[in-house]
Parts: sequence; C-alpha cells; structure tokens
Amino acid sequence: MKRSLSTYALIMVLVAAAVSQALAQYEEDKPSKISIRIGLYRPSGSALRDEGGSTWKTFGASYNLRLDEMGKPDTCASVEHGADKEDRFAAYTTAMSLMKVWHKKTASPRGPYFGAGAGVYLLKAENLVERPWPDPPCWEKQSGSKLGFSVLGGYNLSENWFAELRYFNMGKLGPDLNFSGIAVYIGTGQVF
Repeated sequence: MKRSLSTYALIMVLVAAAVSQALAQYEEDKPSKISIRIGLYRPSGSALRDEGGSTWKTFGASYNLRLDEMGKPDTCASVEHGADKEDRFAAYTTAMSLMKVWHKKTASPRGPYFGAGAGVYLLKAENLVERPWPDPPCWEKQSGSKLGFSVLGGYNLSENWFAELRYFNMGKLGPDLNFSGIAVYIGTGQVF
C-alpha cells in the first residue's frame, strides 16, 4: 500500500510539474522541459503473456535535466508505467530512471537518437487462484522492487513529436514472472 501511494504521489508531482511548465511556455520563449509518451509494452516473460494480455498499455513522462551544445536534451529523469488487467490476472510495472541520450549533431529538429538509463522498477502481479470447494477463489499477489536498466532508440519526427523503441530489463518477480520487455512509444514535448 505504501509503495502504491508513493508511486501515485510521484506521478502527481510530475503532472504538477508538467502543468507548470506548460503555463510557463506562454510567458517565455524557452522549450518545455517535460515530455510525455504513450505506447504499447510487450513483456518477454511467457507466463505474463499467457495469464494476461500479450500487449500492455503504457505511458510515461520525462523531465529534461540538461541540454547539450545544440540545445537538445541529453540527460533526463523518466517515469514509465505499464499495466495489464484481465478477468483473472493483473500486472503492473513502474519504472523510475535516469537516462542519458545522444543525438546526431545537426541543427535540424528531425533525426535519430539513442540512449541508456538505469533505475528502480516497481513490479506487481495478481492472479485469481481457484481453491477447493467450499472456499472461494482468492487473489495471489506478488510484488517487489528491482534495479534494472533500459536502452532506447528513437526518431524526432519534428521539434515536438517523436517515436521511440525502448527495451527494459527489469528482471523476474518469482520464477515465472519476467517483467523485462519492449515498449513502442509516440510522444510529444521537446525530447531527445
């Protein structure tokens, strides 16, 4: 319970920061330090795909901490959340990481980028387990936090839009639940 409250508190802080940055854009001519993304996530663990869906919904936000000499972000703090909920199974991931990004040196807002990062991953799985009659079914819950890393490659479609492919190595939660996987994002904001 404390973990989920701290996760939601962190998300609320990021949303508040995004709103303040959006409002600040109307007052000054500087680019926003916030970017947001939505996408699809596919875990590599077969037990997660067999019990739930093979493709999860995911979203994320990044805060640009530092810009390179071309004015493009090269270091950022990033939060991603992925979830899958079926009738008898639910799984969630929340990644909080520090990312380093490299771009092609060009003045054009378009172009490829790649990066890597490391951070903390909060993992949770719930499975409805049948029990012998007369006992009702019960939810079996597993949760934990892991250290992990991610690598990414993307393309700036314009100054404010991007597409990205990201691999997350989160590790396992129990012997059969491998949360590592690949996400495909589309996003907006001055990003990488």
